[in-house]
Amino acid sequence: MIKTIITGYPTLSASVTNVHPDNFGNDMCFEILGFDIMLDHKLTPYLIEINYTPSFTADTPLDRYIKKNLINDTLNLVNVTEKWKKEMKVRRDKEIQERMLSGKRKKYTPEERNILAME
Repeated sequence: MIKTIITGYPTLSASVTNVHPDNFGNDMCFEILGFDIMLDHKLTPYLIEINYTPSFTADTPLDRYIKKNLINDTLNLVNVTEKWKKEMKVRRDKEIQERMLSGKRKKYTPEERNILAME
């Protein structure tokens, strides 16, 4: 499972960079993968398949409970909070306003990129 995550990171990172080139912290995207694992009588795990786009539909109350908590835990893990959403909206609106006034994207120096990546 760890090798799968390590292998997929460059592709996900490149996709995010193409869509959000000024997000130097690369913190605007994440992926939820579905790992299907079977256990034998000795509780030895066997990886059956990896779902790139797992289903979040819920047919039963237990299924709904599990998937709801998975999504909540994921958003908490990546630190998506109301404060973060407001800060991102303010930053995005400011960048849009600057682009509208200048007609082009701002060019960042390597030092500015490092500072923005740490924010």
